Amino acid sequence: WLRGGTLAVALDNPLNSFNAVRLGAAALVVVSHSYYILGDGNASEPLAWSAYDLGALAVNMFFVLSGSMICRSLERNRDVSRYLRARLLRIYPGLIFAALVTALIIGPLGTTVSVEEYFEDQRLWLYPLTVAFDFAGASLPAFDHGLHETNASLWTIKFELLAYVGCLVLLAVGLMQDRR
Repeated sequence: WLRGGTLAVALDNPLNSFNAVRLGAAALVVVSHSYYILGDGNASEPLAWSAYDLGALAVNMFFVLSGSMICRSLERNRDVSRYLRARLLRIYPGLIFAALVTALIIGPLGTTVSVEEYFEDQRLWLYPLTVAFDFAGASLPAFDHGLHETNASLWTIKFELLAYVGCLVLLAVGLMQDRR
């Protein structure tokens, strides 16, 4: 699909397959996580024998595609405030919505205490705010099912935010000036 073009040209083409590749990577993440969640936590997922298991392969696909897309976004429009607003709106509304669903629907169904105790715990009501800043480190009260954290899969968000800042640093030091 590049055929003599550049990655920038491919990203600008509305008929590119980047969203399909991202959807495929998301499916790989779901499959990878299902082995951990549905098993005893030690189940071998596909490709566990290789240098990159299925989950690592999918995450690397996301990082490469997302990195290319966010750099291209800033390259097309160098208005820093607009870029930051767009990047934050890409992360936080969905993150807060997921935190609310997790806290108010999934949490009461999976808590190890009574529902009344669960809703009386102040950590529950701080949970969406905690998720917004601590991502995978945030946890619900009395919600331990052998997993390390309530939202272990949110570990990538801090790296995405760092990538946003990294693109701004590249812009500030002039490394996004030359298209080569």
